[in-house]
Amino acid sequence: MRPLSSPSRENRLLGLVELGIGFFFAVAAGVLNPIEAAVGIVLGAVLVGGIASVVRIRQYARATETARPAPTDEREEPGAYTRRLVWPIAAQVALYLVVTAAVRAPGLLAGIAFGTGIALLVTSRWLERWEDANKVSLLHEPGERPLFVARARR
Repeated sequence: MRPLSSPSRENRLLGLVELGIGFFFAVAAGVLNPIEAAVGIVLGAVLVGGIASVVRIRQYARATETARPAPTDEREEPGAYTRRLVWPIAAQVALYLVVTAAVRAPGLLAGIAFGTGIALLVTSRWLERWEDANKVSLLHEPGERPLFVARARR
């Protein structure tokens, strides 16, 4: 078993990265066509953010019901998730650049990134509140869905 990591921290970090990507493409969209940018950002953020928030929180709510005690005290080092995140985010940005060049819709892509980022931040906050209410820490093996409950939080 690999060292365990915190899903709330992972969601928070990825959410902030997605918001950064969204800001980058929002600026590009604003330069090309401000009205189209505004419409794309609002539509993308509302649709993707709303749907993704509900889906992710429901998944984690189900996972918290079946969470079992953590099998190990070993925790992932602080920068490990950031290192694992580099290549997938680079691939996402490259794909967004290709799509933007092909269909000239950076506003919509900015909205999708904003919606995803907001959904991840909302999920992170939901997990933190659940941990505080139950006075435990939630952990998971990187890349795996099942959650584990760790020591009592102070």
